[in-house]
Amino acid sequence: MGQLRVGIVTDNYPTRRHFDEGTFVKDLFDELIRSGCRVNVIHRRRNFVAMYLETLARRNHFDILDAQFIAPSGILASLTPKCSPLVISAHRWDILDFPNRSPTAYQWTRFALNRADAIIVVNKYLAAEAKRFTNDRKRIHVIPNAVDTSRFVPPTGPDNIRARLGVTKETLLVFSVGRLAEIKGFEYLLGAFCKVVSDGFDALLAIAGDGPQRPYLVSLARTLGISDRVRFLGRIDHASLELVRLYSACDVFALTSLAEGHSVAITEAMACGKPIVCSDLPGNREIVTNGFNGMMAPPGDPKSIAAAIETLCASSALRAQYGENSRLLAVERYSWRHRIRRILEVYNSVLDQKRKIDS
Repeated sequence: MGQLRVGIVTDNYPTRRHFDEGTFVKDLFDELIRSGCRVNVIHRRRNFVAMYLETLARRNHFDILDAQFIAPSGILASLTPKCSPLVISAHRWDILDFPNRSPTAYQWTRFALNRADAIIVVNKYLAAEAKRFTNDRKRIHVIPNAVDTSRFVPPTGPDNIRARLGVTKETLLVFSVGRLAEIKGFEYLLGAFCKVVSDGFDALLAIAGDGPQRPYLVSLARTLGISDRVRFLGRIDHASLELVRLYSACDVFALTSLAEGHSVAITEAMACGKPIVCSDLPGNREIVTNGFNGMMAPPGDPKSIAAAIETLCASSALRAQYGENSRLLAVERYSWRHRIRRILEVYNSVLDQKRKIDS
């Protein structure tokens, strides 16, 4: 058949101004290129009419159209004439939140998923949700997000990043990264860290990311009396070495979201050989094994989050064991080699079906 031509439709993709958005979609683009595909991205940030018109104009140029997120990309792509097979990739909010916003949103979700030739979801929990919208369950494929395990690696030597943060050899560094928005639960992490410090642990919390909650979170750290123990690092380019160095430098990685699909940040920390503290959510349970490579706490529960962090801070042996297990799981389950192979299997499967129908 020759080189596979893939069109990715998305409103969530990194740009010079918004370099921390949709990085996993850029990773998909890069990995498909490496696998020998010809890939083009139709990216229109919040300009849905332009996205639809470009998809309409270019759809017959692709062998496969992959819409990242049900809304808006999947819905808009499903409205175009079916020149090539359509794959819709759902990640979390687009299947858990969007359909519940109104009866119209529910019907649009149902329409799009039933127009798709295949549906890719990042975990089993989302697969169960997808089954609410379509009777053809054979079209639903569970393919977890991936991490570049050759780039995100355990530390290989000393690094000055801890010194830059003001972390001594004895200080325990807890690291977190994400958009500073309510759904990421950083206020609960700060509340938990206040208890960690008040309980006498020599620890520092570094948070990378930016968002609408930043002024509130900075103020909260001040109110809690832990400003000197918290570093707000701002947005860090996902493609930069700085992010890898932060993962590698920390002693514990914590992510206390109120909702998650398949957290790329958690898998990146795992690839760097770090013990995890995270919210006990369905998506997280498929990545982190409680008591094996990390510890879970109920979402929005600072006291339980603090207990998990303190358990890891109190034992270097436990941190080392959980870190080794994290790296093992990341390599065995979440490498891009596995994800791309399975995505290409889905692409080729729907193309085979199309050829049988056309012949």
